Amino acid sequence: MRPCRTGSRRAARRSWARLTGARLQVLPSRIALYETWLADPPDTLVLSTETGLVRRYELDAFAGYAEILEDGRFPFTVDQEVQDDDRLPTAAIVLALDDGARAVVYPLEELGNAAVHDSFEGQDVVIFSSLDGHAGAVFAPAVDGMPLTFAWDDGAWVDGETSSRWNLGGRAIDGPLAGSQLTALPSRTAFWFSIRAVFETIDIVRE
Repeated sequence: MRPCRTGSRRAARRSWARLTGARLQVLPSRIALYETWLADPPDTLVLSTETGLVRRYELDAFAGYAEILEDGRFPFTVDQEVQDDDRLPTAAIVLALDDGARAVVYPLEELGNAAVHDSFEGQDVVIFSSLDGHAGAVFAPAVDGMPLTFAWDDGAWVDGETSSRWNLGGRAIDGPLAGSQLTALPSRTAFWFSIRAVFETIDIVRE
C-alpha cells in the first residue's frame, strides 16, 4: 500500500503561499578558475567526490552550453522578447548588481582585464574584471575609510593612491597595503539571457 501524502502536499502549498513575494538575500560571490582561487586562500577545502553515487564528476556539465544557447536551444522556456534582445550575445557572461527591480550588468568578456568604477544605489563600487576564466567581482573601493581608485596593470589591479597590487579576491598582495582586504559586495555572475529574463530594466556598462 502506498502512503498518502495529501497532508504533506497541503502543508507545502501553505508554505509556498506564505513565501509568495519573498526574495532571497543576494550575497557577495565570485567565479574564478580553480588555480586563481587557490592563490588566495591556498587552504581552501574542496568537496569530496566520494559521495557514494556513481557519477563522473570530472566531466564539465556546461561543456558546449554556450554554443547550445547561441543556437537558440534553451534548457527551459524563454520568452521571445528575451531571445530577441541582442544588446549582448545570449551566452555572454555578465556580472550583475540589482535592487530587486533593476539590474546593472557588466559584460566580463567585453571589459577584459579591467577595473571599472561605478556607483549603485548611492554606493561607490569597483568591478574587477578578468579575462582569465571570464571572472569578476565587485567591491567597495576603500580601506579603513581611505577611498581608492584602481586600474589594471601587468597582471593585477593597482590602486593609484599607494600603488599596492590587488588580486581578484580584493586582497592587497604587494605594496604598502599588503594584507588589506576590500569589502566584497552582493553580486551574481550569470549568462546574459538569464539576467534579462528576470529584470525588465537593465543598464549595461561597457567601460
